[in-house]
Amino acid sequence: RSSVFSWQEFDKLTPRLHGEVVRLQLLATPQRVPGGPIELGANSPNSVRGMLASTVLQRARTEEGRQSSLREWAATMLREPRADVREAVLAHLEKAELEPHRALVETFVDGDDESLAVCAARMLGATSVPLDPAKLAKNRYPGVRQLAVKQWGASGKTGGEAFLLPLLRDPDAGVRMEAAEFFGARVSKEAVPDLIALLRDPKETVRKEAADALTRIRFFHEQQAHWDRVMKGLDASSTSAVEKLLLQAKPGAPREQRLLAITSLGTLGVPEA
Repeated sequence: RSSVFSWQEFDKLTPRLHGEVVRLQLLATPQRVPGGPIELGANSPNSVRGMLASTVLQRARTEEGRQSSLREWAATMLREPRADVREAVLAHLEKAELEPHRALVETFVDGDDESLAVCAARMLGATSVPLDPAKLAKNRYPGVRQLAVKQWGASGKTGGEAFLLPLLRDPDAGVRMEAAEFFGARVSKEAVPDLIALLRDPKETVRKEAADALTRIRFFHEQQAHWDRVMKGLDASSTSAVEKLLLQAKPGAPREQRLLAITSLGTLGVPEA
C-alpha cells in the first residue's frame, strides 16, 4: 500500500471544509477505497496532489499529528514509484523535514524524471548545504542546468565563470539564454567570444539576451577605462578636463588648488562652480 494512514484519520485531523474540498476532488479516482488508505490518485491533477500533500503535512506538524501515523507519511510517499507523487510531497517539505531524507532526495536530481529532478535541486539548494553548482551545471536535464545558473547568480558569490561558461554553448536554448543573462549581469569579459557567437543563434530570444549582455559588458568596461584615464590624467577631452577640475576642487584639497580649480570651472561655465 502506498500510504500509512486511513481516510478516517484524515477526516479526524483535517478541518472539515478543507477536507471536504480535497475528498470531493479525489472521490472519482480508483485509489479511493472506503476505509482504505489515502493515496495521491493517479487520475488527480498535480494541483490536487499538491493540495493533499500540503494539508497532510500541515496536520502532521501539529502535536496531535506527531502522535499519529501521519509522522511516517512523508517518508513513505517519497519512496512512491510515481515521480509526480514524490514531487507533490517533496515540494511541500520544510527544511528540517527534508534533512532526514536528503540522501534519497539527492538521487532524484539524477533520476528518470526531469520535473522531479528540478524540484529536488531547488529544494536542496535552499538548505544549509546546497548541491555542488559545478555538478548541477553538467546535469543531463536542461531545467537543472538552468537552475544551476539561477542559484549561483542569486548566491552573490564571485566566480563561477569556469563551470558556467560552457552553458553559453548548451544545446538547450533556455540554458543558453539564462547563461547569457548571468554573464551580462556579471559584466564578464571572459564570456565575450561566446556571447558574440550567440548573436547568430537560431533563437531570437537568445540573440537578444546576448546582445543585451554585450552592451552591458561594453558600457561597464568603457566607463572603467575612462575613469582609469581620468585618475591618471591621461584624458585630454573637455569632459575629462571638467572631471579633473572637479576632483581638484573637492573639499579637503589644498586651498590654492581649490581656488584655481573653481576659477577654471567658472571660466568653462560649469554650474558646479
